[in-house]
Amino acid sequence: MCGPVRDFSSGLKCLRTFHLTKPISTISRWLDLVLRDKEDENVTMSYSSVERKFNGDVLVVDDNWITLKLIEQMLRGFGLEPETIDCGSKALELLEERSFDLVLLDCSMPTMDGYEVAAEIRKRETNESGRRSNIIAFTSDDSLENRLRCSECGMDGMLPKPYTYSDVEDVLQKYLPTGS
Repeated sequence: MCGPVRDFSSGLKCLRTFHLTKPISTISRWLDLVLRDKEDENVTMSYSSVERKFNGDVLVVDDNWITLKLIEQMLRGFGLEPETIDCGSKALELLEERSFDLVLLDCSMPTMDGYEVAAEIRKRETNESGRRSNIIAFTSDDSLENRLRCSECGMDGMLPKPYTYSDVEDVLQKYLPTGS
């Protein structure tokens, strides 16, 4: 599925490409449900029988609802049950209550961006002698400057958007133990 999209800031046309895997009908119906935020008893995205490929607690923080739903489904495909939060301050509140092995953190969120959240997580981990979370930048800015900024605020790596299932798997292999 491919189509022209108007870039209103520059007035130029650009193309966005979407890659879907089979079965298209299930994915198409699921995306339709995600976009409309409705449930349909005929479409179930059940992962109860999925082999647990990785172990660990994962937190995904992104202000884009569609991104949250898509990465959540990808992670469930690996046998994980991620927590999803749409705001940096809510993520910090949750991190007060429990720890996570992996935090996927969007850098560009309103109010409190991912850089601030990562720096606060590291500050808290230094003050407490607890477990250290792996923090991965979840961003569309893959520039060297941004990579340095992510590293300076305590992030361990980067998952550039757009990402593929394989990209997500690579991050999980690096930062989480394999499942059984």
